[in-house]
Amino acid sequence: FNPSGFDLVINKGFKNGIVGGDIVISPNGFLIGKISTVGNDISHVTTIIDPNSKITVKTVSNNISGLIRGAWAEGAYMDFVSQGDSINKGDLVMTNGNDTFPAGLVVGKVNSVKLNSGSLFKEVIIKPFFREIKIDHVFII
Repeated sequence: FNPSGFDLVINKGFKNGIVGGDIVISPNGFLIGKISTVGNDISHVTTIIDPNSKITVKTVSNNISGLIRGAWAEGAYMDFVSQGDSINKGDLVMTNGNDTFPAGLVVGKVNSVKLNSGSLFKEVIIKPFFREIKIDHVFII
């Protein structure tokens, strides 16, 4: 990670078969992000907490779909969760496969849910699991 703690650099690149858009996961299977730039011996990863990162997801317990967008220190927001959807703190969140990320990758858990009067949607904050572990190795898929 760089000093701000959000960009990930790995010591593999084109020479190792890595290309832009490859998915990066932890050894535990937690989603970390996607390869954004690749050199011969180095690659940069846009993590799921980067504000430019957007991923379609769903909750495991009740199949509520939404869009994760990175929020740096907060983790990530899960957008488009309607006020009537039953989503709770602690619900497990995974990719749903409706974008370039394969279905079934564990993203994290719901950290907080707030009703937002005057809006159609709740404010849902996700705590990504990859931030809770020491990352010294990753898998590229």
